[in-house]
Amino acid sequence: MLLLKVNILNLLVYALLITVTSEQGRRNKSLESFHALQTLKLHIPKLSEAINNFSFRLYACWHYNNVKNIYICPMTVMQVLSAFHFGLRGKSEQVFGEVLGYTDLNMTKMDVMEAFYLLTTKYFAHSNRRSLLNRASTILVKREAELIPAFKYVAEHIFQVPFTVIDVKESPERVVHYLNHWVAARTSNKIKNIMDEMRSLEDVIGINAVHFKAAWKFRFARKKTSKETFYNSGGIGRDKDIPMMHLTQLLKHYSAPGHRILELPFQNSKLSMYIFLPKFINGIRITELDLRRSIAEDFCKMEPDFIEVALPKFKFHCSAYLSKCLSMMDDGNPFIPDSEDLSVMFRNKSLSLGEMYHTTYIEVTEEGVDVPSNIPKTPIKPLIGIQNTLPFKVNHPFLFLIKDLRTGIILFIGRVEEI
Repeated sequence: MLLLKVNILNLLVYALLITVTSEQGRRNKSLESFHALQTLKLHIPKLSEAINNFSFRLYACWHYNNVKNIYICPMTVMQVLSAFHFGLRGKSEQVFGEVLGYTDLNMTKMDVMEAFYLLTTKYFAHSNRRSLLNRASTILVKREAELIPAFKYVAEHIFQVPFTVIDVKESPERVVHYLNHWVAARTSNKIKNIMDEMRSLEDVIGINAVHFKAAWKFRFARKKTSKETFYNSGGIGRDKDIPMMHLTQLLKHYSAPGHRILELPFQNSKLSMYIFLPKFINGIRITELDLRRSIAEDFCKMEPDFIEVALPKFKFHCSAYLSKCLSMMDDGNPFIPDSEDLSVMFRNKSLSLGEMYHTTYIEVTEEGVDVPSNIPKTPIKPLIGIQNTLPFKVNHPFLFLIKDLRTGIILFIGRVEEI
């Protein structure tokens, strides 16, 4: 028991130290850069692998939500769950480590903290006019929980997941109204109603809302957008006329046995969207089963070619409670009260993890992913003298990824089955 307390204390002290080190690094940039580089070499590749593995597992479980279109941000889900993992002890600590993939990669809690700290402070701390990742993450907890200050510091400064303390005497409607307003303000009003009702004020609830925007490096000309047929759910009788965007450009492409892959880079950014288009109109399930292998083996085979792209405009929200989905990833359920020890988080021993809620929004247009009208538009230079182009017509269900090219992390994974 004494050894356990010492280990907990060491982790908390370490979390404080790396933040203090960052402040000192402003006075000594060379030391900070050296430290960050060494840590990066050790922990970022492992965290990237953990996030990507989690992406595939979370996506596979999402089918149980019975939705046609999927758009999830595994990295931000893992930020919230990693804050939980840091504060857990006992069976749930072990289950969370297995669900998040840290156990298989031999990542300690210190490794995870350092890696996430670098991601949030070096890679995704700032945005530019061309790309932006808006995150609204919080942990709801009742006032009677008696939150331990040291854990609060780690969650808010390392994992960047603040706490929202609620009063159980308040009406659930007021709590929901406050939460919806808070999330809307942090997602450019794209996600306005994250909750219709509060399931429980007695449990600890993780909230994660994400909105992403970025301009295409090669934008589609609006005047070329026209109404064309999209075969919803891969069926002939479910076709629908939708706005189809058009672009002819030199883009990376690869043709795998069951699907084709196209890279659409974003402007002034180290991010790209990848489209996975099944070769058969109803081949989305086969492509899903082959996705993990394709990313591991086919990305390195992509070559630039002149591609004639036809991509539909689309927009949708995607939301779900994740506790059931997470329980399918492992033999144990991380949200079982009897297996939870939250003594590092709260002084109140009667609390349990109630739920994890995730919601996203995406809108794809000629300018990019949810690009506002005031973003400066780069003039489109017509390609002259091109005789041979490869058609890439996205007129049936497809998969897509948004990937960070610096770290290899899959930021978003999605599916468009119905428009």
